[in-house]
Amino acid sequence: SGTRSEAIARNARYQIEYDLDQQRYRVLTPFRLDGTGLAVGDEDRRALQWTALPKGVQFQSVVIDGIEQTKGHVFVHFDPLGTASGHTIVLVQMPYESRYTIEVQGLLGLIDYHEGLYSRPPPKEGDFR
Repeated sequence: SGTRSEAIARNARYQIEYDLDQQRYRVLTPFRLDGTGLAVGDEDRRALQWTALPKGVQFQSVVIDGIEQTKGHVFVHFDPLGTASGHTIVLVQMPYESRYTIEVQGLLGLIDYHEGLYSRPPPKEGDFR
């Protein structure tokens, strides 16, 4: 994602805010509202404009650490080392209610797209040999 690349390039933490009620999202930069350097706290961060989901596409949920969110605002982060808040975003495309899952892997910050509902199976002991 562009947000992950910016976090790495600028050696600073970026966030994405999902507004599940209004079907939109935006990036929160690590920079101060007044443009005078890096923000001290999250409340000082400069936010980019909201981006609405395409017509006919809606958030079904955002799942972070196994906790499903279906309403309100959800925040995830991308760190300078390329790691991210591991999370999945489930989108529904109307009128056929087709579902798609966007998976953001926490450790690597990589993004995968899956048709339908997807949940990565937990690792097994043999996976790390």
